[in-house]
Amino acid sequence: MLLNFFIFVIKSTYSLQAMKHIFAIVVLYIIVSSCQKEEPKSAAKDLLTFSFKQANNAIDTDAEGVIIGKEIKISLPSSVALNNLKATFTSSPLATVTVNGKNQISGTTANDFTNPVTYKVKAEDGSMSEYTVTVSKVPSAEKQLTGFFVNFKTFSGAPTISKAKASGNNYTIFMPPHINPKSVKVIFTTSLKTSVSLNNKPLVSNDSIDLSAPITLTVIAEDKSTQNYTITPKSVDQEVDNLVNAFVKKYDITGLTFAISNQEKLMYAKGYGYADKANNTPVTPYSLFRIASVSKPITAIAVMKLIEDGKLSLDDKVFGDNGILGNKYGGKPYRNGYENITVKHLLEHTAGVATNDGNDPMFSAFNLTQDQIIENAVKNRNLYATPGTKYYYSNLGYCMLGRIIEKVSGMTYEQYLQKAIFEPTGTDNIQLTGNTIANRKENEVVYYSQTNSPYAYNVARMDSHGGLIASSIDLLKLISHVDGFNTKPDILKPETIATMTKYNAANGYALGWSVNQANYWWHTGLLIGTSSELVRSPSGFSWAIIANYGELNSNDQYVTDLDNLGWNIISAIKDWPEYDLF
Repeated sequence: MLLNFFIFVIKSTYSLQAMKHIFAIVVLYIIVSSCQKEEPKSAAKDLLTFSFKQANNAIDTDAEGVIIGKEIKISLPSSVALNNLKATFTSSPLATVTVNGKNQISGTTANDFTNPVTYKVKAEDGSMSEYTVTVSKVPSAEKQLTGFFVNFKTFSGAPTISKAKASGNNYTIFMPPHINPKSVKVIFTTSLKTSVSLNNKPLVSNDSIDLSAPITLTVIAEDKSTQNYTITPKSVDQEVDNLVNAFVKKYDITGLTFAISNQEKLMYAKGYGYADKANNTPVTPYSLFRIASVSKPITAIAVMKLIEDGKLSLDDKVFGDNGILGNKYGGKPYRNGYENITVKHLLEHTAGVATNDGNDPMFSAFNLTQDQIIENAVKNRNLYATPGTKYYYSNLGYCMLGRIIEKVSGMTYEQYLQKAIFEPTGTDNIQLTGNTIANRKENEVVYYSQTNSPYAYNVARMDSHGGLIASSIDLLKLISHVDGFNTKPDILKPETIATMTKYNAANGYALGWSVNQANYWWHTGLLIGTSSELVRSPSGFSWAIIANYGELNSNDQYVTDLDNLGWNIISAIKDWPEYDLF
């Protein structure tokens, strides 16, 4: 039929000669076409390789599958999750691969291999083969100790940790001074699928153990291989104890407390000796001591707070018609100079009022009130010098500052300190002392002297210049909120702190603080039955020392040794913990 059609077309179009040529071509085409055979489609449908590559999966190394017939076996560590693995494979050319009807792209398509997975390989000719992939987990050989901690509470009761430092298989951990090393709660982290033993007994995180000496932990891998780790406890107790005990022994001190902070974190606090020798009551870090003249910087902080709040200024006059205290004390006509005394003069001991010599009114006439003491001085005592011209250390001057605080705040001295200073800084255990043993406050120590009775003085009347009690921790916590560093928030503005602690080359006393050119601040205190020192260094160290021993006529060596104690401790310790015991 096709040939007849071509002849019809040719006859109707061309000459006979042309028709012959065309006819020949058509016949040749038909002959050639009838001699060719169609190529068969490929029947190849094999999976040639199968693996899980590290680059495409959360695994530590490549895992190669073993193909046996139509079974593919592959092993992975037991820690590997099987629900989202991407297989890398090669198959026969022209074949397509599916799992559950979904086309598979090598290294890209993810499947859940928790159970065996069937890969279907379809050849070009439509034939099909199936491969079953089974993933088995091998026990892990990982046995790393990745972290070790001691879990404990700070002095305020807040939970915290001490973190061990690792060096290979050796860990060193700082032990806080106030916990029992024979029973400490430990936390540790390890590789997955491991267990831990101590002395061949199982150990789990939050167990309590004896860490008074080095221990060896054994970490057991899933495949039962093991690795040992040495945990060595460390503390600064020995260095501190050696120096403090030597000082205590030299001066026959009944009890003492020492605390030190670094970068506003409490590193160490400990009590030594007896708070009450008669009852064998030991000093603890919580013991409260009279701090004597270390009360003065606290009074200065309160005054600077009132200045910040706009309640008074450094240049405000104290006495007279225009004075803060008006004519309450003495009255007109004032002895020459009293009406010129300012708040700043009292803070820096340049007011010229009674100094701490043998005629210090704060250490006599204990039956008189504060108001009576001030009135007697204003009425009857000449100034030592024109206000603002000479330095005369004055307890009376700070007694006057206490009355200024009361007048401006409308509260008692202690009430204002509690509200404005102690509560915001968490130091509300600082308070006024009592005059007798019977008047001791809770946790307050007993005071001892080799000469006079510590209870023969009206110490409570000394409030703003020497009547406060505190623990060493309280003092460091307070100073951490006024020291100008930025780890903990200060309760005074930077410019206020700078004014309060500005170095005075003439006498080395700023406003309530002794200050040197290197920007160290400190204050000492001394009463019958107590001695104290508070220091803030520009390097970030601060420390407090308080003893229930003191003599008003102590020789200079005692005061020097008390001051040197903190410096010697810092020099002796080269490595400090990182925790914060506040």
